[in-house]
Amino acid sequence: MSTMHSESRMAEEQENTILDLKQLLALIKNNRRFVLVMSVSCFVLGLLFAFLKPPVYQSSALIEIKNGQDGMSNLVALLGNAPAASGSLFSRQASESDIETSLLQSRYILGQVIRQMGMNLVAYPRKVPLLGHVFGLLHRGNKPAASFLGLNAYAWGGESIKLAKLDVPQAQEGRAFTLKALPDSRYALYAPSGAFVLNGKVGELEHSKRAAFPVSIEVDSLVARLGSSFMVEKQEAGLMVDSILSRLQIQEQGQQTGILELDYQAKTPDQAQKILNTILAVAVTKNISEKSAEAAKTMAFLKKQMPDLDSQLSQAETAIANYGKKTGVVDQKLEAQVLLQNLNSLEQSLETVKQKKLELLQNFTPKHPYVIAISQQEKQLEAQINKIEGELKNAPAKNLALANMQRNLDVAGQLYQTTQVTMQQMQMLKGSTISDVRLLSSASYPAYEAPRKIPLIAFAGLFFGFVLAVLILVLRQLLSPNVENPEVIEAALQLPVLGVLPYSAAEARLQKDAKKIRLGVKAEKRFLLSEREPKNVAVESLRSLRTALGVMMVGRACPIIGVSGVSPAAGKSFISANLAFLLAGIGKRVLLVDLDMRKGHLNRYFNLQVAPGMAEYLNEQVSFQEVLHRNVAKGLDFVAAGERASHPAELLNQFDFSAFWKGLTAEYDYIIVDTPPVLAVSDPLLTLKHTTINLLVIGAGNDNLHQIRHTQKVFTKSEVALHGVVLNHVSKRTTEGHAGRYSYYYDYEDKKKS
Repeated sequence: MSTMHSESRMAEEQENTILDLKQLLALIKNNRRFVLVMSVSCFVLGLLFAFLKPPVYQSSALIEIKNGQDGMSNLVALLGNAPAASGSLFSRQASESDIETSLLQSRYILGQVIRQMGMNLVAYPRKVPLLGHVFGLLHRGNKPAASFLGLNAYAWGGESIKLAKLDVPQAQEGRAFTLKALPDSRYALYAPSGAFVLNGKVGELEHSKRAAFPVSIEVDSLVARLGSSFMVEKQEAGLMVDSILSRLQIQEQGQQTGILELDYQAKTPDQAQKILNTILAVAVTKNISEKSAEAAKTMAFLKKQMPDLDSQLSQAETAIANYGKKTGVVDQKLEAQVLLQNLNSLEQSLETVKQKKLELLQNFTPKHPYVIAISQQEKQLEAQINKIEGELKNAPAKNLALANMQRNLDVAGQLYQTTQVTMQQMQMLKGSTISDVRLLSSASYPAYEAPRKIPLIAFAGLFFGFVLAVLILVLRQLLSPNVENPEVIEAALQLPVLGVLPYSAAEARLQKDAKKIRLGVKAEKRFLLSEREPKNVAVESLRSLRTALGVMMVGRACPIIGVSGVSPAAGKSFISANLAFLLAGIGKRVLLVDLDMRKGHLNRYFNLQVAPGMAEYLNEQVSFQEVLHRNVAKGLDFVAAGERASHPAELLNQFDFSAFWKGLTAEYDYIIVDTPPVLAVSDPLLTLKHTTINLLVIGAGNDNLHQIRHTQKVFTKSEVALHGVVLNHVSKRTTEGHAGRYSYYYDYEDKKKS
């Protein structure tokens, strides 16, 4: 039985920890002000960012990527009889536009651009953190500002520097050197460690004479106050590629057109145009140099083969001459002449294919599609040659030998001639290389700044603020879930929820009015919701609580009801005062005692002064009759908390409550005791040990499950009985995520209001 109960409890807890869509919407609605403030704040920040960010200028250019595989095209023509599979291998290769786009976005090109334009050279004035930047923004004029507070080494506005060159050891890249301004346009350079490096003059290239710091530097311009310092450093070019990529966009116009549009954004029009033109120039130069290098490599290979080919041709000619002298056979009109001619043609093709294969292996691996395709062609030619050679085996020996010699001579001559022609072509290609990157339009000069996209940024900020607010609410809900459902409390504490009190705006207004008036003025009425608005839905809920308590207290003489809360603002004082008034309203004699001697304010509900009260009585300063306010309402007597006590726990611990309550039970039907929150102080446990029924008030949406369980443990450890729970401040907006048996309160309230 206990196992089933435990499983049921775990299932209920798991079910209530799941945040479904309906609960999420309710959570957003409940905290709509927070969500609205976060969203509007981020929206405003987005607007400010969009308006205040520095202007950006965009330059555009167009290039065309031509098919640069001229050598490969000849090879494909040569392989015209290759299997269809080889064609599919070529068709699957990436397009030239994709390859060039990848190159334009790589260190291969952008690294060269960065080095060529000196974009990896960084120089800036040395400023005092925060304060120096503020002074720099406020500075006006072309001259450097005077030093502040005697800090001459720092810049205070108006300083500038421009580097033309900075070479440092690779180990020093990314580390800042210090440059100090000297008289007569001179400067001193110091290493990151503070060691002196060199003295230099503006406009001149300077070299360090120290072996430990082989540094070269040229400063184009320097505007600085004497003694002020600058930080200069050379960054690794590869690390700055991402910075350029974030401002460079490349798109192909149409599909497989080979026309690319390049856009680059920068802070100034000149910078945007200059950087984009440099990117284009580097791309063209790199492409030309690669093609020239490839042609030179092929030509070097062919030159290496020429001596062997010349030797083979000479050997073939000598063999025919010697054979004719020896045998006298010079007639080549043989019976197998046709077969020999075919064999001769096939062998010439085979040698050409082998030659092309060697050229390809200079640039590609054996697994490359080009190499695989030409290898298949080579195998086909070898098969045809083997077949013809088999047919020629029956030819006369002398004629066959002579024919073979003639065939070798023809093949060697043809191969020698082809190689010479190819070398001449490579020589011409190297001398007149044309880039595959054709510039259609150079980088444009941006006359206007790029659109700021203010609506997009602002609404992105609005959306971000909304999402951030929801995430905060969800995390807060999951990490510290506030209790809003009475069923969760019953399952967690195994205690009955005796009352569920809706949130009342009328009660909030009453308490606001009570704080404004001067207490004790007889013209003022009592500030009790049950008296002012007896038909209010919260009062109806208190009547239900009164009924539930009546059933619980059957057979008990003068029950003493102790009321405490989990934490402050749970509404225990509201429940104590109005419950006492309602009990008195059905003809019962009721005593209401405020034992919250720290922050008790039950006196406000009855327009009475806080003292004298229980604090003075426990200190034996006054008698009980002096603190007892009789008939604050018909049938209701009241004792206030008294002035704030400095040590209430000691007072309560020394007082004999058993005798005290026993002396009052003969006079009253009910005694209601209002005590401090349990988690705040230990005072209530000293009082609740002597009460008949103890109620725990939980603030819906205010107290979480961890706090409630801890409160129950405190009661258990202190051996104080807890008999029931009252869920207060339950509102429609805090329970829209839970459908249950308590929703009738909201329907009732709506009908009353309508």
